Amino acid sequence: MKTPLRAANYRLLLNVGLGVLLTDWLTKALAANLLSAGRPVSLFGDYVRLLLSHNPGAAFGMRFGGAAVHLMVTLAVIAFIAAIALHTAPSRRLEQAGYGLILGGAVGNLGDRLLLGHVIDFFDLGIGNVRWWTFNVADVALTAGVGLLLIASFRSRRTVQ
Repeated sequence: MKTPLRAANYRLLLNVGLGVLLTDWLTKALAANLLSAGRPVSLFGDYVRLLLSHNPGAAFGMRFGGAAVHLMVTLAVIAFIAAIALHTAPSRRLEQAGYGLILGGAVGNLGDRLLLGHVIDFFDLGIGNVRWWTFNVADVALTAGVGLLLIASFRSRRTVQ
């Protein structure tokens, strides 16, 4: 029997998504107000720093098409993920949490693009001059969400066999 689309059935998805979105926007506001571009603040030596960066591109600074194409692709991906999430049984909590993380992160970065024309990034990891791409809470949530979906996929395969 198909589960009706009621908010109460998707409380975990909604709570995780909104939690990510609010945390992302709060930390970006703090970074924008407290950090200066090009001036890193060390948290754990040179390994973990806070460094304000404005990313006009996609993940890892990649670019494809113009701003309108980027916006359309982002909206299509969000709609696709939301549709999958709403057709995933609420009892599949690991997947609901994963989709919530992905949607919260995607909407967080989309909000930046719509309001600012770029995404605010501020986490900077690396050793010396070897640095990872600068990222934000939304990016962490997106990555963690994909990780949860992979774990859920492996778990469900194991129970089927």
